[in-house]
Amino acid sequence: MKFLEIESTEELSNGWMLLCTINLLSMGNDSLIDSMTVASLPSTLVKCLYLFFDLPDIEQPDTLQPGCEFTPRESRVLLQKVFVQVCVFLASQLEICLEFFDAVGWASGRASGL
Repeated sequence: MKFLEIESTEELSNGWMLLCTINLLSMGNDSLIDSMTVASLPSTLVKCLYLFFDLPDIEQPDTLQPGCEFTPRESRVLLQKVFVQVCVFLASQLEICLEFFDAVGWASGRASGL
């Protein structure tokens, strides 16, 4: 999870930059959304949701580290907000919902779980 959290700067935070890029791309045109669907990105993101329920407590959550713009708590909250924004926007797309239903087996009447 640390990979996805913003570090001292955006440029040094590869995972954060990846998530922000996915966020921007998720607002793209239909052909871009189709490409994301073919790559199973939406169902992969949904499968990652459990991470937010299984995260360890943050040590010194309100202590600002030298050279950092955000406290550990602010970094975690920012990550969760962007992640949820991506999932909500993608869930508003019909193709993505159908891909998710196929991934969990709801379309065929069998629920295979996540």
